Amino acid sequence: LDDVYYVDLTAGETLNLNLTGDAGTDFDLHVYDQTALTVKNAAGLLVSSENTDTSTEQIAFRAETAGRYYIDVYAYA
Repeated sequence: LDDVYYVDLTAGETLNLNLTGDAGTDFDLHVYDQTALTVKNAAGLLVSSENTDTSTEQIAFRAETAGRYYIDVYAYA
């Protein structure tokens, strides 16, 4: 259900995520910081896009500190 990726960002760098799935699908996007041990709870969760009953999700995130950030693409339906 989850595909997880990581990206290393410098302080002030912006991460833009855009996802469009097939009609009838529903995905969610989440960004976690380096303190996250799993994507199964909210620990380390920084920002989410969870549009109901849609296949389009968007996140624009600006890193306050340099580090590794995790991107979770969750297949909701």
